[in-house]
Amino acid sequence: MKFLTDEHISLALVRGLLRHLPELDIVALRDTELLGKDDPTLLEWAALQGRIVLTKDVSTLPDFAYERMEKQLPMPGVFVLRRKASMAQLLQDLILIVEASEQEEWANLVIHIPL
Repeated sequence: MKFLTDEHISLALVRGLLRHLPELDIVALRDTELLGKDDPTLLEWAALQGRIVLTKDVSTLPDFAYERMEKQLPMPGVFVLRRKASMAQLLQDLILIVEASEQEEWANLVIHIPL
């Protein structure tokens, strides 16, 4: 599975995921040319790269994802991580998703985690 984390996702979560899933393909927004770009640009890049976006942004990013779907543009998926969830809950659900599903199952979906 391939992910793009936005600027709201902590490095501790990324490290936790990689500790449990060392083969995981995960790119942090801050390590790309996308830093400072708007949400539609981020979603377009993620679609071109085939990456599910991990975010804590509930106010704008999901709306732009729905807009892409309405326009029938590619949208590999968005996982909105709930701000009040513990790190352990988030890691547990993300690990389960990676181990028990295929990337394509999440296309054109905005999912809130924990499930």
